[in-house]
Amino acid sequence: MSALKRTQMHPLLVLFKDFALKKGIADDAYIVGGAVRDMLSGVETKDIDLAVAGDALEISKEFAHYSGSSFVLLDSAFGIARVVKDGVFLDISAMRGHSITADLADRDMTINAMALPLREWGSESPHVIDPFGGGKDLGAGIIRMVSERNIVNDPLRIIRIYRFSAVLRASIEKNTRQAVNKYNVLLKDVAVERIAEELRHIMSLGNSHEIMNSMEDDGIVRVLFPEFLSSPGNSMKQGIPFYGQCEGILADPAPYFPFASEHILAFFEHTERRICLKLAALFSGEARVMGAVSRLKMSNKEAEFISFITSGHKNILSMAAAGSGETGIIRFLKVARDNVYPAVVLAAVGAGGWILPFLNDMLSLYLKEVMPRMSLIRMITGDDLITEFGLTPSPQFKLILSELEDNILEGKINTKEDGLEAAREIISRFSRSAGPRQNP
Repeated sequence: MSALKRTQMHPLLVLFKDFALKKGIADDAYIVGGAVRDMLSGVETKDIDLAVAGDALEISKEFAHYSGSSFVLLDSAFGIARVVKDGVFLDISAMRGHSITADLADRDMTINAMALPLREWGSESPHVIDPFGGGKDLGAGIIRMVSERNIVNDPLRIIRIYRFSAVLRASIEKNTRQAVNKYNVLLKDVAVERIAEELRHIMSLGNSHEIMNSMEDDGIVRVLFPEFLSSPGNSMKQGIPFYGQCEGILADPAPYFPFASEHILAFFEHTERRICLKLAALFSGEARVMGAVSRLKMSNKEAEFISFITSGHKNILSMAAAGSGETGIIRFLKVARDNVYPAVVLAAVGAGGWILPFLNDMLSLYLKEVMPRMSLIRMITGDDLITEFGLTPSPQFKLILSELEDNILEGKINTKEDGLEAAREIISRFSRSAGPRQNP
């Protein structure tokens, strides 16, 4: 892969080249890393990294002022800043070492250890600086480390090697794989936030099951997820196939859920939801997944989502085994709402074909009956209880409204008149059960 394919002009990079030429620093500025890799692959990229000689932070501030952009400090110790304008950005860093070759020698993989002189960007035949054969490896589909020393210096590069293997569908070169096996224990010393970010990148991919298998074979999964070490039996060997099955359902839910497949696909357009579901599947829906969620410092929203689908799928399995009727299922759906989609996917993982009829009946009930009725839930409100029945706000309100919601979702109430009549009966029943008040 010798020719640099033409790509769309990055607006901030156009401005930076003009700025660098006027300031006289263009000869010591280079496009580096993933941007060059993507250009060689003909992939459009918005992520542009620049390496510059001199004070990168001061250069970034001057360029932000010159271009009317925002300056964002990323790392003061390593001299890295981001300049942002109109939704696009440049990351500008100080050149490592005393030359661009020294800078590239300090990078993770050969495919990320290439540079393009800024002055030549946009020309017909730009020269790519490629001292480690990254272009050849990219063309051959090979992931190769630049050096073992670089892995030891930053063990997070171990996970990045697997991530790029998955992203590019490239094989990991033999010596590189031996090195990641040798040094994977060093991942224990990497900040958990950095590990979590790389795991998100991996788990957001549609083919991450393959790379998870490779990481398990190389002993890395148990380092990344020490929760498995306290698991009884051989749950890790079970969890990864479950993870793969989950990924397969997310890729094409139609064979499993023909009636609801479009709804499931739409629900999982949010990457975070796919990541959370895969993590739950990896732990086979066990409660210890919450230990991993806490250790990886996932958000409260993600923790609540994972907690619900892990408990929800167990409820579904119990309902299916007991042959629960429509009323029980509707009351589950009342709480679950659209979270029924991840719960049924997780219930289908590893359960076998016996449960699919029950899951499809549940989804059909949700889409055909429960969802249309949900629009009616607000037909009776607390204000109605006050104006129609003279009640004063109290904890009883919540009980009355909850029972009304159940009746609506079960199809027993279809109009406001029906709802008011049902409310009257509920209030009367509550009054009778409360009995006469006793004077103190």
